[in-house]
Order: sequence, then structure tokens, then C-alpha cells
Amino acid sequence: MMLTLGPRAALVLFALLAPLHVLAAPVYTASFLPNADFVPGALNNAGQIAGFISTADGSHAALYSGGVLQDLGLGAGSSSVASAINEAGVVTGNTMSNGAVHGFVYQNGILTDIGANTSAFGINGSGDVVGATYTDAGTFGFVYRGGVLTQLANLGTGRIGVAVDINDQGDIAGWSITDYKSSPPPLHPYLYRAGELSDLGALNDSFETYASGINNAGQIAGSGKVVDNDHVFLYEGGVLKDLGYFGGRNLGVVDFNEFGTLIGNAATAIGTYVAFVNIGDVLVDLNTLIDPALGWDITNVYANNDLGQIVGYGCQSDICGVVRLDVIDQAPEPAIAWLLAPGLLLLAWTQRRRPDGAGTTPAGTGFSRRDYVTGRDAVLVGRTPLLSAQATQAVQA
Repeated sequence: MMLTLGPRAALVLFALLAPLHVLAAPVYTASFLPNADFVPGALNNAGQIAGFISTADGSHAALYSGGVLQDLGLGAGSSSVASAINEAGVVTGNTMSNGAVHGFVYQNGILTDIGANTSAFGINGSGDVVGATYTDAGTFGFVYRGGVLTQLANLGTGRIGVAVDINDQGDIAGWSITDYKSSPPPLHPYLYRAGELSDLGALNDSFETYASGINNAGQIAGSGKVVDNDHVFLYEGGVLKDLGYFGGRNLGVVDFNEFGTLIGNAATAIGTYVAFVNIGDVLVDLNTLIDPALGWDITNVYANNDLGQIVGYGCQSDICGVVRLDVIDQAPEPAIAWLLAPGLLLLAWTQRRRPDGAGTTPAGTGFSRRDYVTGRDAVLVGRTPLLSAQATQAVQA
């Protein structure tokens, strides 16, 4: 008997049978999306993509939905970008003008300003937004709920911190410097839950460990600098698990879904770059999961969703542009069909606990897409902060 799996069930099976699957048939097929000037930032389960378009007067936040690309406007700024979208199609992002940053929420055709000196990065199914607010005392995470912005504390004596993602239970993942007097200042991921801020520690004694996203199961994904190289981590059960790296010094986790599948971009030891995905605890070059006969080269990824779809940038022959990767339905051989039972039970449990309208995680860009969001204390590339010389001096003062 041949058993055909849909994309979600197939993804669960991939995670359970990672070593077998890596050597098996292709996992993804790829196709170009229209409009070469559109840069994706976030993807929901309806296939809506939030990002920005390049125009003659700068970048404009945009929403791609149902084959139509909609300009969301500039709000109070001279340029804008969208950073996250939830399952209801509510978008959050940022407008910029002369160095000033304003977070925004876009819903039902209306762009609402969150406030001056704010950057918005994540949104959940209820429309709660998290990000960073820049004050005279430092940079702090915030949650924007019901039109009210609440500033979050940083870890220890840290003067720089950012909230990057929020799940549907209201749990917030972020990162913060813990001691501004240390040199270099240690930076740790945190979990803010039910009013309590918890330091998640450092990955293998790393001085820099950043959270990138949190899902409804409470898993947190991110990266940390181990010695001189960035490694991927997955936090679950109170443990920061090191998933490894690709040999190079630069790496960014850009998105993370409800099934614990993370995507990102990384440098290799020989100076090349790969777009990657995890299958269980194994990091895999996405190009090895696409039929090589099709001639695809995926160079960068931006966002994924719970259906296993990924949006990124790639080339096929001499044509390059924004692409969407879709999971290929698998038809396992009878001899391994019995192995599906645990995966399908896990899938059923996951769908039962997942609330309606669950939001997507915020999507960053990795280090290779240069849509910076600049505050007075830090420059964020996707969800990976690059502290400016001024910021470094400030936190060490």
C-alpha cells in the first residue's frame, strides 16, 4: 500500500527520519514569484508575504497576497519596511525618516503609528507587537497591546535589549546585554513570561547569544558566537542545544515555525554562503534538498511558514529572483510506512494544541540582505544586532 502525505505530515516525518531523509528523494520544489523589486520579510500560512518594494523614492512596505502586490505606504516616514505578518494578515513593520524610526501596525487598510523611537519586529495571532524602544536610558524591548506600549526590562544592568518575537500565549523572546560594565559586554537571550524575565544563558559560554523567534510550544531559536564562529541553537526544556554551523564566521537564523523548523543563511569555511534549514537536529544546505536536475541555486532565505513553504532568493540557469519553495508530497514505500504513526500522532497533537489564528514568527533577513533598521544604540540586520562603535562605547561607559 502506498501512503501519500500532505506537506505538514511530511515535515514531521522528515524530522523523525532525518538521516534517512537527507539521502532520499528531493524535499522541495521551487518557483519564481512575480515582481523583481519585491523583497520578502515574512510569510503566513495563507501564503501572504510581507516585505518591501524598491521605488524611485525609497523602500515601501508591501504585502503580496493572492497574486497582487499592495503598497502599504510610508506612514510618518520617507521609507518603510514590513517585518512580520500574522494569520489574519495584520502586518507590522517600521517607517524611517532622517534617522528616526517608528514602528507601525497595518490592518484593514489603515497604518497605525506605534510611536517615535520604536522598531517593531514580531506579531502574534492577537495582534500584539514586540520590538525595541530607544530611550535616553538605553534600548529596551517592548510589547504593544491594545494601543498601549509597555516597556520591558533588560537583563542585569544591560542598557541594550530587544524583544524579537511573541507567541500566542504572550511569551516573548528577546536578547539583552547583561552587564554594561563588562568588556566585551555579555549578551544573552531571554524569555519574558507572565511578567517574569528569565535569562536563558549563553551558548557554550558565548559572549553573544541572540534569540530570533519563539513558537507556541515555547521553543526558542537563535544563534551564538562560539569562539569565532556563529552557531545555531534551539532552546527547549530549559536547555540551549547547539545545532552546529557551516564553518564560517557569519550566520543568521531568520525565521522559525510551529514545528521547530528554522531557516537561515550562513558563511562556510571557504567563504561561500548557504541557505539552510534544520531537519531535526541537523542543519542542511537547502540546495541539497532540491532536485539538482532542475538547476536551482538558492542563495538566501527570508521566511518560512507552518506548511513548510520558504521564501528566498535564487537562480535557475541565468534567471534570478524571489522564489518560493514548496514541500513535495511524499509517497513512502510500504516497508517504512509504519514509521509514520508516531509522526502523525505528533502532528495531530500539535494541531490540537495550536490555537486558531496562531501568528507567524518574525522574519529577518540574515546578514546578506541590507535593510537595516537603525536606532540610536544599535543596527539590526534581520534579528542579528550589529553594535555600532558608538553603541559599544555607550555600553562600556
